[in-house]
Amino acid sequence: MNFLRGFSINAAAGGLTFILAFANQAYIARCLGTYGRGELAVAATSVTVGGMLFGEWLARGNGFHSGRDPWMVGSVWSNTLGYCVMLLLLLFLVALLVPALTDGGLTTAQALLLAAMVAAVVAQKGFAGILQGCDRLTAYALIPLLFISSHLAFSGVALGWLQAGLTGVLTAWLCAAILSALLALGLSRTAGPVDRRLLQLTAAVGGRGAVSATLIFLLFRSDIYLVRHFLGAEVLGVYAIAVVIAEMMQRGPNIAGAVMLPKVLRGIDDDHGMSLAISRWTFAFSLLSAAAIVVFGAPLIEWIFGTPFAGAYTPLVWMLPGLIASGYGSVLNTKLAGQGYPPVTMWAPGAALAMNVVLNLLLIPRHGLIGAALSTSIAYGLWAAIVTIAYQRTTGLRWVRFVRAS
Repeated sequence: MNFLRGFSINAAAGGLTFILAFANQAYIARCLGTYGRGELAVAATSVTVGGMLFGEWLARGNGFHSGRDPWMVGSVWSNTLGYCVMLLLLLFLVALLVPALTDGGLTTAQALLLAAMVAAVVAQKGFAGILQGCDRLTAYALIPLLFISSHLAFSGVALGWLQAGLTGVLTAWLCAAILSALLALGLSRTAGPVDRRLLQLTAAVGGRGAVSATLIFLLFRSDIYLVRHFLGAEVLGVYAIAVVIAEMMQRGPNIAGAVMLPKVLRGIDDDHGMSLAISRWTFAFSLLSAAAIVVFGAPLIEWIFGTPFAGAYTPLVWMLPGLIASGYGSVLNTKLAGQGYPPVTMWAPGAALAMNVVLNLLLIPRHGLIGAALSTSIAYGLWAAIVTIAYQRTTGLRWVRFVRAS
């Protein structure tokens, strides 16, 4: 599948996913209020981090081997299934022990819920990675679409009918994750024997990608914990809406990267023409999105999420410069990732994350949410700058090619 066709399919699915996700976030925010939305931000971030720690290496490694070694896809699928089953059993065992170790901080039911959520996220990632590596982008695009549509439906039942609050939202997330994981499992199913050697190779390659992706995620989300610590859950609930909109702005670059990666793995972009063109279009998209947010963001946030969340507009505006830079950098980072995750893909987000944490510690107590947003924006810009410079040095391309085709 060529890039434009793959991008158009994923963009259409991504656009529908965007609309449903926005509706879901608005509904949850209005039902939970600022405090409940803040607590959900912490729980959701923690589950996502767990999914990345246990499953990102699998997704990245699966994508790499499925793209580079298509005859191994059957063994990749069998390895993924075996790993996910063993992980679920292990997490359930840990969940039974956690309540006793936390002195009542978590009930057994809550611990089991979180364990199941992490396992479902890992399974979804692992099987979706196979589809991406095989360049089956239509099937790949269906998974997040099923997840968000079912999450919205289950959230409506949990909050509207059952009045189950935060636990209901998390249960809805679990049900949606299970459905999308089963879809990914079925769509990627290919017969093949379990191959322990291949699993070790998957861990070796995917491990580098996992470190990179996890650091990038923490770069984008570490401020959730710091805002919660300094300003409380209610203020975090407002800030979480700015984070949600920022992540949705990042969907365009993410879709472009997801479509581009299998092409890079197959050597289609060896002249760098595709990756540079995509990075320029991504930059233009980010500029237009930022302009729209500046002009229309304030009334839309209040109308969609409600008056208690109107304060999300100001920190969102402070994030925009960094978001524009990170959208551009993420495309070049995907190109580097397709070349086997060189060290810069790990230390660049690590350096930016360290700066983000330090700046947040300094600026949040003094400037509140503006301090958090400014810290994040600076860190995004640093990461994008490092990745861009590394890309230029690795390829030896003239800087003029980064702004125009030549």
